[in-house]
Amino acid sequence: MFESRLVRFVVAIDIGTEYTSFAHSLKHSFSQSTVIFEQWEGQEQGIVKSPAIVEYNDDYSSIIKWGTPVLQQLKSTSDDSEDTEFPREICTFQVFNNDNEDIWLPPELSKKKLISDYLNEIQKVVLAALQENWTGIKPSYETGTVFIVPDRWGPTNCNILSQCLLENGSLCDNKENIQFISRGKAITLNCLNENKDVLSPGDYFLNVDIDKDTINLTTRECISKDTFSEILDRMVDYKENTSIERRFLTSQGVTNEIFDQKNTNLKQIYQAQLQIQPKVESLLQKYLSSGKMTQSVDIDSIIPSLKDTVLSLTNEDLKKKLEKNKWCIELDSKIVSDLFDPLVDRLQHIIELRLTNEAEYSGKEYSVIFFVGDTFKCNYLVEKIKQMKFSSDVKICILPNSEDLVVLNGALEYVQEDYLWNVMTSLLRR
Repeated sequence: MFESRLVRFVVAIDIGTEYTSFAHSLKHSFSQSTVIFEQWEGQEQGIVKSPAIVEYNDDYSSIIKWGTPVLQQLKSTSDDSEDTEFPREICTFQVFNNDNEDIWLPPELSKKKLISDYLNEIQKVVLAALQENWTGIKPSYETGTVFIVPDRWGPTNCNILSQCLLENGSLCDNKENIQFISRGKAITLNCLNENKDVLSPGDYFLNVDIDKDTINLTTRECISKDTFSEILDRMVDYKENTSIERRFLTSQGVTNEIFDQKNTNLKQIYQAQLQIQPKVESLLQKYLSSGKMTQSVDIDSIIPSLKDTVLSLTNEDLKKKLEKNKWCIELDSKIVSDLFDPLVDRLQHIIELRLTNEAEYSGKEYSVIFFVGDTFKCNYLVEKIKQMKFSSDVKICILPNSEDLVVLNGALEYVQEDYLWNVMTSLLRR
């Protein structure tokens, strides 16, 4: 994969539009040597991703904070602030969803400078992690870097990443030691490597993943033992405000107006959006594994800024309800079933529709369905999916790891062997 024989180590960096994460391993001993980074500044041990957000100084000449410390500052400054906008020096990476999309940036800041400045900060953390784990490593020429990029990215953003990495030079000084893989392909590669015996050449398989309010279905074909096709078909099912975390808040009377930018401080909204999904997932997992019938949860343990946000709303009934409950939320089995059963029904419907339509109109019959993503870590949902029955005989595989680990492992697997070049053709064709 990397032409230079000097490359002994591999770093996979997931540059997302909301979060960033990375992992590293020996080039020829992936399964025994992989290290997933979990020591981001300002975060608890065990969290593998850092928010992709930066804060500049007044003239945008340098970054003064990035990641979680920026969110912590937003929390501390929002308590007494009536502002409904971010400080203009704070930039997020959600503007980089597409290559050629028109985006707004301050006049002092270009797209390349934002990526370059942020990547330089990430490189410092990566280099420190490599030197801590691999004694005597010479990163600039002994390390190969594979960037995991959003599926909608094309050459423009990828070229910027390459240029920025090479201009810094501390992690990589040779363009031949930089590779790219889309998130979708990294996920598929890990799915196949974790389930080596479920597919044969010519079999079609379906990847199912959930991104907040959206369920994504992608179809690929197994070409041979080691290769798979580009995406043959993609189906996207979007329903507003149907994510587990939103439904959880709604079940407690915290309606969607909490995220209405006209009524709520935008700083609090952004912090809440980034924190709520992992916190709710962790909360549900702990409850389901505890065996308790009910569990009382302090609302501040879910989102530290949620209480302040609720107090800023005009909904007096909600305030009285939460104050009466001492700002605690009651979790029980009915709430869990109310959260996940509609999702199970939705998955059953759209997957059955996909299987039926493909069989009727194109003659495709699927052999395997892979369920990938953090939502599928919930034991309640896993058991419900295992009970699903479809019109065709299809095998169900649920990957137990979080989507972040699946993506990072898939990228590291991609650069282990030369034959895996076959899974990555053009980033423009998906």
